[in-house]
Formats: sequence, structure tokens, C-alpha cells
Amino acid sequence: MNIYYFTFMTSEELSKYNLFVSPASDSKSNYIVKKLDNIIPKYEVITMAETLNKYGTFKSISFPIYKNGKIKTITTYGRNNRIIKKIQYLLRPLQVYFLLRKLGQDDIVIYYHSLWMDRIFLKAKMRRKFTLILELEEMYQDINRCTRNKLVK
Repeated sequence: MNIYYFTFMTSEELSKYNLFVSPASDSKSNYIVKKLDNIIPKYEVITMAETLNKYGTFKSISFPIYKNGKIKTITTYGRNNRIIKKIQYLLRPLQVYFLLRKLGQDDIVIYYHSLWMDRIFLKAKMRRKFTLILELEEMYQDINRCTRNKLVK
């Protein structure tokens, strides 16, 4: 059994790579990861942070985090114009889906509440049968897309 936490966060090791995440997401995710570290012997954090650089590619890298974890980035691209931003916006869910395709029934995925990719996680859960834990706390006006019927399947 492997545990994966998909979220938007950075760490001290990643600070030099100019990745962007919301400060609220970063502090909340770091808090949860510290709690996971105290109770789980091995886990992996997959951060969906994006580079703020205007040019170039930031390839996927991995570092140890706290005592028991590992933090991994997803490849991201410089965002110097609207076309690249749009490509990145469309490519990110595809990158996540390919990561989820490798999971099995005994894996657990904890997913930070980005409704931007909720369908990707729900479709992958139905196909791969892993355990999905959604971290939802806010109310959004478009929450009706993520209904109980979709979550139960």
C-alpha cells in the first residue's frame, strides 16, 4: 500500500526553483504533511506547483521531505505568453492522469480540493479502483459538478 498526496505546496528544498502556489494552500498542505509524517512510515507528496519563470522547462524532480516522505514535482513550462499558459493549463490534467494510471487497488490518494481537476481524479478512481480521499472544506458555487453519485461509484 502506497499513500500519495496530490496538492499545491513547496518545501525548503524546492524554494530555489521559483515555483508558485497559493500561500494558503502551501501552509495547509505543509500542516497536513507534517501530520502524515507522524503517523505514516512512507508517503509521497506530488506537488502541482508551477514555475514562475518566463522561459524554459522545469523538469520533474524529487526530494526527501520531513522524516518519512518524498516530495515530487510535475514537469512545468515557462509561461511567457498566453499560448504557453493555455497549453500548460490543458497539459497539467493529462500529466496527473498519467501518474494516476500507474496506481493500483491497494493505493491511497489524498487529493487537495482543486475542482479544476476533480473529474480526472474521479475517472482514474473508477478505472484503477484506488482509495480516494478528497480534502474539501470550502463551498464553491460550482460544487454541483462533484456530486455524491460521482463520488460513490
